[in-house]
Amino acid sequence: MTESDRILLGCKDTGFFLLDLAGPSLGERFLRDAEDVLKLTEEFSTLDDTEKSKYKLQQPHHIFG
Repeated sequence: MTESDRILLGCKDTGFFLLDLAGPSLGERFLRDAEDVLKLTEEFSTLDDTEKSKYKLQQPHHIFG
């Protein structure tokens, strides 16, 4: 059984899977970046509505289809 098969099986049977990113350098970088995004989100949430309104939501760019 491949890793992809185990992920699919976890989604079908359990409804989720755990992705452990600790250890590999790319995984550690991803976790640091995620923490940075969380910090930025927390800082943004403290801004007043006038300041927040300066950051217009961009339309998503669809990669597929």
